[in-house]
Amino acid sequence: MPGYPLASLLDLRQHRAEEAEHAQGLARQRHEQSVREVASRREELEKYKSWREEEIERSYQGIFGKAMGERELEKFKAYLASLAMKQLTYEERVEEARRQERQDQEALDAACEETRRAKAAKTKLDEHFEIWSQAQRLEQERAEEKELEDFRSRTPEGQEPS
Repeated sequence: MPGYPLASLLDLRQHRAEEAEHAQGLARQRHEQSVREVASRREELEKYKSWREEEIERSYQGIFGKAMGERELEKFKAYLASLAMKQLTYEERVEEARRQERQDQEALDAACEETRRAKAAKTKLDEHFEIWSQAQRLEQERAEEKELEDFRSRTPEGQEPS
């Protein structure tokens, strides 16, 4: 039986399907990491918010009942403003992690789609190989039957093949 004429294409499709699965696995790992990063950034933000509230309460308790000059009051306000700015920095980190997670989700979706397409292409060629193999077997059986008929027809008349 001759070799499958599309064997190299079948190998190529197999290789592409394996590469697509590998890329999908890497994309899944990146997405899982970005999900963990979002959770970590949120936790940092929540810890900071909690600490900030406590720090503001402590700061007010520290100045409560004290006479403060205008300069000291401005310093106190600047300190409170710096705490608020730092919270904004934490919030920006959370948002950046969310953007990265969305990008990684899109990349994962694209990798899943590419894996699906690569597997479908390979499956289609596998089906063709099965059809071709079956046709080859039938052709071989016909050739063997024809050879057997030729052998039978060559025996002289009246004699049975031994």
